[in-house]
Amino acid sequence: MAIAVESETLGRKVSVGAVAGLMAFSSTGMVFQKQELAESRAHPLVAKLRCVDIFVTAAIALATGVNAVAEDAPPAPEALDWIDEITHVPPGEYRDLRPVRIDFGLSWNNVLNAGELAVILEDAPEPSTGNWIGRAEGRSNGLARALWPYDVEATSQIDRQTLRPALFELTETERDKLYSYRLEFEPAKVRTHTVVMPKPEKGDATVAVPEVKESVYRYQAIQDILSTALYLRSMPLAKGDKVKMLVSPFNRPYYTEFTSVGTEKRKVKGEKYDTIRLDVNIRKVNHDQTLQDYEKMKEATIWLSQDDYRLPVEIHADIFVGFVSARATNREWLDGNQKPDDTGGSKAGGGFFRKLGGK
Repeated sequence: MAIAVESETLGRKVSVGAVAGLMAFSSTGMVFQKQELAESRAHPLVAKLRCVDIFVTAAIALATGVNAVAEDAPPAPEALDWIDEITHVPPGEYRDLRPVRIDFGLSWNNVLNAGELAVILEDAPEPSTGNWIGRAEGRSNGLARALWPYDVEATSQIDRQTLRPALFELTETERDKLYSYRLEFEPAKVRTHTVVMPKPEKGDATVAVPEVKESVYRYQAIQDILSTALYLRSMPLAKGDKVKMLVSPFNRPYYTEFTSVGTEKRKVKGEKYDTIRLDVNIRKVNHDQTLQDYEKMKEATIWLSQDDYRLPVEIHADIFVGFVSARATNREWLDGNQKPDDTGGSKAGGGFFRKLGGK
């Protein structure tokens, strides 16, 4: 399950490229991004390392760009046909999932290690709510961290029956700024609260002043990164099937189309998998509700395990400077029913928020 993000800085492109790209969870990863102003300041090499959301993505994956100002003239009716094409069917037979943690390694061209991401899904502490709680934690590492230090944490509350989100919160920490997003989901709209907090340099006594922005956008059935992944994996996903969704990885929606290409054999980190391949197409939603091609994301692909779990095993996002990937390195069931063959070929790790590797 995947998703995408918009920002040429390493963390957002790699991390969300994985968690939306993670879209199988994420998702979860396509690649959703932030504002083009931030992109213009990124280091050229960092742009190559940066990947969704996800992903989801997405997965998940796993881009939020500044759209053009709406034209005075209203758009042609056919330009809004996409709104009626969004998939509204209830979740499919693969809706249920055991509490699980998945670890991903993030890289550029499957050569340069760029970061790591951990995603967990578990029951809400209050069973009466009937919700899932999803959490994600990621960071850049190695050379990528030296060029662009980046950390991300996300939390999602999702209805287990409808797989619709109620609340999504995301915090990103970069070298000079901290970004915080809060999305409150209602049946026909989403309220967003965005805070950008500058980080003063050492010795700078200036008091940082946060930039705060609130907005509301009105569409039916908008999803966050993790709920997109869960809904997507629940579908039949027979060859040729398409799932069309509105996904909001940060503070604006993206029109995302997933197409099932069929089944493939896939080798990831030395392990062989039977997978379902999903091709991902992401388009920006302009302020006048027309769609705009996302030129910096050439294509994205998610491979889900072809089993009862349908978890993401690999996510690719082909951007204008190469491709970034998220590959599963570990799977751990959290319901106390761990079987010898349930680790996905990797040794189970410790608690979810154990310290991630790298410097």
